[in-house]
Amino acid sequence: DKLAELLMVNGLVTSPQVTVSVKEQHGQPITVMGAVKTPMVIQAVRQMTLLEVLSRAGGIADDAAGQILVSHAAPPSISGGSEAAEPATAAIPESPAPVEPLTVRVSLSDLLDTGDPKFNLALRGGDVVSVPRAGVVYAVGAVQHPGGFVMANDRQQLTVLKVLALSGGLTTTAKKKSAVIIRQSAESDRRQVP
Repeated sequence: DKLAELLMVNGLVTSPQVTVSVKEQHGQPITVMGAVKTPMVIQAVRQMTLLEVLSRAGGIADDAAGQILVSHAAPPSISGGSEAAEPATAAIPESPAPVEPLTVRVSLSDLLDTGDPKFNLALRGGDVVSVPRAGVVYAVGAVQHPGGFVMANDRQQLTVLKVLALSGGLTTTAKKKSAVIIRQSAESDRRQVP
């Protein structure tokens, strides 16, 4: 309407018909990785919420941990494009220190179970959504069904009794008093027997 009005006012066209169409639209990347069905980079053309982004990535995988990490991109620096140019003899100010991205932890149960919108964060271009994988506990040796058992979330505690139940119990040849628990050391790649 404004273009048609300007064409008429300036006497260029007596009865203008103006059509505007979008030739190209640029998106801002939001990265979704980790324990989701389809890790991807989403080209967002508008602000999206955490649930929308997770849905677009196919949802949470079965081995997801109990939290989601959202790293917000550092806010863009504001340049003074509209200000008058400084004289050539002016001192050049020091550039500010780079701003670190802000990482927010969101509980998966808070996001999905409570329905509280404060957990459904607004995301913008440059943000990274990371869904860590849950831990796996292995039962090996003289058990009925040796294998790995996924912990439902990082708050879940699996006792030895639960792991034995999940693995079908001990075999008849098991030496009960010789059983050991081997844990991964948090500080190194070494395994230790407590």
